Amino acid sequence: MSVNHDDETPLWFGVLGPVRVWRRGVPVDLGPRQQRLILGLLLVNAGQPVGVGEILEVVWGRQPPQSAVNVVHRYVGALRRLFEPGLAARSAGRWLRGDAGGYRMQVHPDNLDLLRLRALAGRARSAEGAGRFVEAASAHEEALGLWRGPCGGAAQLGANDHLAFGAVDHECADLAREATRLALRLDRARSVLPVLRRVAEHRPWDEALQAQLLLALSAGGQQAEAIALFHSVRHRLADELGVDPGGEFRGAYQQVLRRDTAGSVATGSGSWSI
Repeated sequence: MSVNHDDETPLWFGVLGPVRVWRRGVPVDLGPRQQRLILGLLLVNAGQPVGVGEILEVVWGRQPPQSAVNVVHRYVGALRRLFEPGLAARSAGRWLRGDAGGYRMQVHPDNLDLLRLRALAGRARSAEGAGRFVEAASAHEEALGLWRGPCGGAAQLGANDHLAFGAVDHECADLAREATRLALRLDRARSVLPVLRRVAEHRPWDEALQAQLLLALSAGGQQAEAIALFHSVRHRLADELGVDPGGEFRGAYQQVLRRDTAGSVATGSGSWSI
């Protein structure tokens, strides 16, 4: 990921994937697992206070050690020094501040990927509503380009409560579906397909997302892969959940089959069937 900033915004924070911080394009070492997890939680709640109790639960679960509050304060102090090495003792600081029994990150779309993604998504929806479909598609694609993986790398960091992180993952999946729907309409599915693949890989039970991936693969001329995906998802649902695919996923597959049949008639080749 290429990150460039001027002197006014020297730090760029990333939580759309493993927690990352860059200082003028250079990665910052964020320290131990628990320190990175605390930062991830604060970034997910950008601009909003996060109570110490919530931090304790996410980092240690319902039975934190007696020293946990002091450990949190120590990690927060270490993060402040990382962000602002010259910060005087007891100063509020620009980025990480104490607030209402907890802490908050003071960030903006210019320096946090999550807020940037939301700003771009809002721009895309406004443009689409005004009939500027190509502009909307470009904003969607730029937003999706910020996605590096599951929010905060929470599972790898051992987060005990994934609700905050999971909500962002759901938001990104919604955006991927919106972007794909518009890309299909404009015959530019290939532009969203790489990110759509990665998002869908991390959400194997999201049938609506898998349906969009089916359609995007088919529109991109990858019929065999689309058909193979349908059967893979169908078998997974049957084997692990004991259910059949839902109507939206089946409907997307029927569209794929119709496209495949049309192509087969045109070329004189055989076609797939359910």
